[in-house]
Amino acid sequence: MKQNSWRFSTPCLRRASYIKDTCLFIGPHLPALAEAELEYNPEFVSKAVYVKFPMAADSLGAVSFLKDNDQTKVFALIWTTTPWTLPANEAICFGSDLIYCMVQHPVNDEVYICEKRFVDQLNTILNENLTIITELKGADMKDFRYINPLKQIMNPMLDVRMLPFLEGDHVTADVGTGLVHTAPAHGQEDFQKGLEYGLPIDTLVDETGRYTAETGPTLEGKIVHVDAEETVISLLKNNILQQEDYKHSYPIDWRTKKPVILRASEQWFIDTNKLKHQAMECMKDVKIYPEILRQSMETQLNRKYWCISRQRVWGVPIPVFHNAETGEVLLNREIFNHVQDLISKHGSDCWWNMSIQELLPQEILSKNGLGDASSYQRGNNIIDIWFDSGTSWASVLPDDSVADVYLEGLDQFRGWFQSSLLTSVALRGKAPFKKLVVHGFAVDEEGHKMAKSVGNVVDPEEIINGLSKKTGIPYGLDVLRLWVANSGLQTKVAIGSNILDVLQEDLFQVRKMLRHLLGNLRGSDSIHSINYSSLLPQDQYMLSILYTYGSQVTSMYEEFKFGRVLTLLQKFLSDLSKFYITVTKDRLYCDHDQNIRHQSCQYVLYHTLEVVTKSIAPILPSLAEEVYKFHPENNTTPLFHTQWYTLLQCWNNPDVEQLISKALMIRDKINEVLVSEPPGNYDVIVIADNPLYAELQKLHQKETASDSPLCEILQTAVTTLRHSKSMETKPDDKARVIHSIHPDSKTSFTIALTEAGNSKCERCWRNTAKNSELCQRCHDVLLCMNKFESEV
Repeated sequence: MKQNSWRFSTPCLRRASYIKDTCLFIGPHLPALAEAELEYNPEFVSKAVYVKFPMAADSLGAVSFLKDNDQTKVFALIWTTTPWTLPANEAICFGSDLIYCMVQHPVNDEVYICEKRFVDQLNTILNENLTIITELKGADMKDFRYINPLKQIMNPMLDVRMLPFLEGDHVTADVGTGLVHTAPAHGQEDFQKGLEYGLPIDTLVDETGRYTAETGPTLEGKIVHVDAEETVISLLKNNILQQEDYKHSYPIDWRTKKPVILRASEQWFIDTNKLKHQAMECMKDVKIYPEILRQSMETQLNRKYWCISRQRVWGVPIPVFHNAETGEVLLNREIFNHVQDLISKHGSDCWWNMSIQELLPQEILSKNGLGDASSYQRGNNIIDIWFDSGTSWASVLPDDSVADVYLEGLDQFRGWFQSSLLTSVALRGKAPFKKLVVHGFAVDEEGHKMAKSVGNVVDPEEIINGLSKKTGIPYGLDVLRLWVANSGLQTKVAIGSNILDVLQEDLFQVRKMLRHLLGNLRGSDSIHSINYSSLLPQDQYMLSILYTYGSQVTSMYEEFKFGRVLTLLQKFLSDLSKFYITVTKDRLYCDHDQNIRHQSCQYVLYHTLEVVTKSIAPILPSLAEEVYKFHPENNTTPLFHTQWYTLLQCWNNPDVEQLISKALMIRDKINEVLVSEPPGNYDVIVIADNPLYAELQKLHQKETASDSPLCEILQTAVTTLRHSKSMETKPDDKARVIHSIHPDSKTSFTIALTEAGNSKCERCWRNTAKNSELCQRCHDVLLCMNKFESEV
């Protein structure tokens, strides 16, 4: 489909360097810009004018007060910030629900039509006290006609044309006179009005930003934003009430920052309205991350047409020919196929380099009765690059397959995402993707958009190689990747030294924990023979927490919630450090390495290291590969050549989680009392009712012990567990006593803390030694080690 469309164009600057640098021009011509290539300058200053257009006398007969007056002195007042568009004026739009006034000048008796709220401003402009003659609704002016005096100035030989008043929903009284100058060739709303009412859509500005010959000898060749405005104002000097500089938001080219002009031009379109409903149906089967952005795609699909032609010096040509005399477009399948073969062999430049006879073989023309090749001209348009990229699925996807993921920025709902969807739906009847992953854009720490002109752009290489001002250590690649993942799928992602310093510290904590896990796997060869049932309850508990972490991480990756992965990692490492690493240090460092308690802990650490390392690998590949390199069982296989971690179903143990949570409840009560004192300096007696007593017995089978799971969790020297009905339930008078009732089960328990009754062991530092320097456990370990060394 080919039709007129209003397009944006940058005014031509005749400097060759400008043309060369932007690569947007065909010779000196202006490129048509897409809306995505626009920005807005809020401080742009235009020359604004208030213009009076004389009314057509025979259209005002319905206004009673004018019957006996001079109707030739009635004018419609318009206000515009683009006086260069006045030669193309074809209508005046009014608001049907607005109230308008006819006001009379006390000196020259001229009558002006304007919106009622503008009257006071008009008095100020003219420095007169105008008289309101009558009021009328906008709808009463639908039959009014007026004259554009520029039409006669441009071509005095033409008959005077009476131009219409048209109803316009876009008309407001907020700015201007309430009557809107309408030039269908130079504005979107104007263009739509022109189509609706069949107005002429004559573009009087050519591709170089100059007035064409149709504007007459005085205006021809004048350049928009250079001398066109002043020339128009001088021609209309008798019809201009006031001119002023007006600051407002105005579209500019996003590359050059130069103001653009709006002009209608012939373009090629796809009727997307015919594809819209099928495309929306296909999108129901597509997952979008984040889901909240689905509306963005649906909004973009509501456009009626897709302009697929562009005016550039590079790109894939639209292979059409025009009759040199009539301009009629030549469309023929054989010719298309011929040009396709030429481009396949010689590249797209052949369209511009080959002769018309080579592009249009006479054999094909004669066969189809299309005359001689010399009668045709090649088209100068290229295909929209979004059409090029939108058909990339046809080149990279085998057969009729669909991509798992398309990943791009949120601006691609109007670009690549949409063009890919529409082309695939049109040709295959389905979407080319299963999932869309949409990321935001980087801004500085104050939330400002990054721009080279502002000087706030952060170079990724400077992050990787640059030193932190806080630590003096290079951030490195992993900090940058950590920032990307941590940003999630937000629309704006701030970056700066303060943010990077926090992430560098987070990365250090992760490295520190991984180093601890690695360092404690020495001598772990025999742990693979351990049965899950032989693990201590607190070890089973940690594996259950690991199972939950691993399952959630896998789920978050599948939903592309990378920031959530890091949140889960941070929480898991915190639980690992505060609980498990703390309570198992004693048996990990002081038990014999062949002791089941020692091996049980190593079993947990081994699998924890594997799951954590692989869980961070997609985000922190360098760190993960480094950890794997030093793994005690590394067989030189790179980490990324291995499989994703496996979570054994037996690890998922809600019962043991519930059991350990009750022990942790008691530990929290002890820590509340001792505050900063180490619990290892105390013996504890726990007195409980059923069912709590029965549950705790699973962790403490003897009444008094220093090596039970409960004792390890509480971190006390010696732990005693008694039922509340026991004969020895009364705590010692010197003990610190805690009474508590569990808020859920209403089960009460009592805790009695007394200073440790045993001496401090010089090897493990626990208060479990009797009258010797070592506790019994450490004595046995050393004896075993000495025996082993003597045998060796």
